[in-house]
Amino acid sequence: MKVLIYSLISLIFLVSGCSSPTTTPKDTTPPATPTRISALTGDQKISLSWAANSESDLASYTLHYGTDSASLTGNITISAPATTTELSSLTNGTAYFFNLDAV
Repeated sequence: MKVLIYSLISLIFLVSGCSSPTTTPKDTTPPATPTRISALTGDQKISLSWAANSESDLASYTLHYGTDSASLTGNITISAPATTTELSSLTNGTAYFFNLDAV
């Protein structure tokens, strides 16, 4: 009986060890920086739009924003293929800085 159990366990390990996992090459090329960005301001809001990126694997855009160009503390994720977003509840008369990344 012991021989049968050991043989069965060895067979399971042998069979599971025969398969080799397939790997898909990892895409290491980042999407292009969005272009033709435009802004339209309103009362306590700003609407931003940009040209759509052409990469087939583009997932989203990330908008970083804040009142200090060295420290953009706000972040919004915009799912592709959208090419517009609006920020509201901003303070009139305050300068805001924006950075848009394609992901």
